[in-house]
Amino acid sequence: NLEYRIMTVDGLNLRVGKLTNAKVAFLLVFVQFLFFASANTVSNNYFQKTWLGNLTWALSSASLVSLKRKGLTSGPRLEIVDGPNLVLNNKAVEVNVTWKGVQYSTPDDIVGVFSCHDEDCSESSLTERNPIQFKAVKGRKVMSFTILIRSDAPAYELVYMAGTRHYPELIAVTTVLIPNRLWEKPQHVRLSLVSSSTHRSSSNSAVMKMRVMWTETSLAPLVRPFGVPRTRLRWGTSPGEYTESSFPTAIYTYDKEQLCERTFHPAGASGFSPPGLQFEAIMNNLKPRTTYYYNVEGSDEEFVLTTPPKTTNSQPSKMIVMGDVGQSMFPVDGSLQHSFDNDEHGELQAPRVIKSITRLLQSDDVSLVNHIGDISYATGQTALWDNFMFEIEPAASQVGWMVGIGNHEMGWSMSDMPGSDSLGECGVPYAALFPFARTHPVTTKPADGIKVVKRFPMSKAQALKNEKLWHPFYSYKHGNVHVVMMSTEHDFSPGSVQYMWINKELANINRTETPWVLFLGHRPMYVSDKFEAPVTALLKEHVEPLLFKYSVDVAMWGHHHSYQRARCRVYQGKCNKEGTHQIVTGAGGFEHSPIGNDTEEIWAIKDNTSWGVSLLDFKNETHVNITFIEHKNDKIIDQFWVQKQAQTVDPPHQTVAYY
Repeated sequence: NLEYRIMTVDGLNLRVGKLTNAKVAFLLVFVQFLFFASANTVSNNYFQKTWLGNLTWALSSASLVSLKRKGLTSGPRLEIVDGPNLVLNNKAVEVNVTWKGVQYSTPDDIVGVFSCHDEDCSESSLTERNPIQFKAVKGRKVMSFTILIRSDAPAYELVYMAGTRHYPELIAVTTVLIPNRLWEKPQHVRLSLVSSSTHRSSSNSAVMKMRVMWTETSLAPLVRPFGVPRTRLRWGTSPGEYTESSFPTAIYTYDKEQLCERTFHPAGASGFSPPGLQFEAIMNNLKPRTTYYYNVEGSDEEFVLTTPPKTTNSQPSKMIVMGDVGQSMFPVDGSLQHSFDNDEHGELQAPRVIKSITRLLQSDDVSLVNHIGDISYATGQTALWDNFMFEIEPAASQVGWMVGIGNHEMGWSMSDMPGSDSLGECGVPYAALFPFARTHPVTTKPADGIKVVKRFPMSKAQALKNEKLWHPFYSYKHGNVHVVMMSTEHDFSPGSVQYMWINKELANINRTETPWVLFLGHRPMYVSDKFEAPVTALLKEHVEPLLFKYSVDVAMWGHHHSYQRARCRVYQGKCNKEGTHQIVTGAGGFEHSPIGNDTEEIWAIKDNTSWGVSLLDFKNETHVNITFIEHKNDKIIDQFWVQKQAQTVDPPHQTVAYY
């Protein structure tokens, strides 16, 4: 017998009932046999290591084991003893639960949290979905969860699950309802630059644009009566006084049918939950280096941004670059989740790194963040993208948060760099959440006066069919810097779309206007690693000659979870005064990678003990200061200068030097 209890945020007990499984137990004997046979043939490590994914095997075993386990059919129940209470600025609820009637708990027992697309939680069986977070019982009698409020989740189920990781059984369920006023609110507000956003007005003063994106529910109409969009963006130069406004220009989303390899990856199956709608609106006629206050209608939050410098060689600019960040709920409430690292704890250092970025934005004149791949490490779990967007909002709502695609967003069997690192995402969630990060727009049909765009992966086969499909590589200008963001996950060999684009982009840069060129990508061109990296060799063969030809100043990469810096400008593996400064800054939150035993003399520092970000301060036309800042107390781990007019070689282990 499976007992369930429905609760609201106000603590009101709505109804109590029981679900019986006796009538179906006999039929499930045959299903149990089939699942057992199938389970013995599965070799995917993802299914072997975690609860997540194994829950899809639970339909047969849960009912049968429940009948076999002595004492568990006498009415075990899960009860809320405190809450739900609003926490984290009304963006989450805290719930304390206990369980009764469970006579034989084991170390493998967990309490998991599942999101629901409707208040009755009838969208799909618990055995067909993965928990968004969970905790092991381990002798505890009371457990506390902090559950983020999601735009397409009006309710959550808390489930006591016993059995083993391969054969979990559902023991008791409690459901928490979230009031409409909370899950219908705009959330996950973030900014990005608009390409060629700085231009001259009639008064000959520079004006610019900023893109604002946010998430809203798909469970409410897009428009109000008379065809007015339900949401608009408002802003002004004084708190609470919004003199300008704009309506959304596009909405982005995706569904499970667009995700890849759904038969054996979770993204379009057990890990999928409705992602909501991603709204996009443009703030126009902004002045450079000016503070604006803005609000998304329907939210009671006011955000503050300071616009970046105008594009000119006389305007210094300061920006952050990092890769491989991720997210974790463990620092919030001790919950576990799907993750490749830290034994299902998620990227434990990521929240600290984001807080460090937020401090830098508040204490320094930083006006841009570049996140160069392996963004959330959601890898097939929609809810973990929500965790990440919640995590970065305090920083991403202040300055442009520019992104590049990595293997954990894109990798699948048909991608140009084949693999399974996205666990079926194949670039789709990334493209919906960050639609600006590409060169070509997608042709759309208007719906209710607003473009609704469903994004899709970019494979070789699709590229052959349509040359104007989404290409996740792009460039932008920021003060005295021209930034080029390539995709190491897509073909960059000579003759490819991306290779031709990189060549043309670098050739056309106006070095008088933007004297500095910063080249970004995910997988590194140069790295000290214990493992062979085929993409590294390809980058050296195909892309490095372009960097050399067009005198690119600095190239920064992620993927390897460390901080590494060459001691000189590099070309073809050696110091060359006309080469490019090579830096790996992939210590954004994921577990560290092993450093190689190579004896190359190009390296000044190789650090896989610190997590943090790189801060680039482009002082003027000739000098940039680059610092790697550790996340705990903003300690400087490495600092050096790049000087355009001359070069000196930085001896190994020296951390402050001119180039």
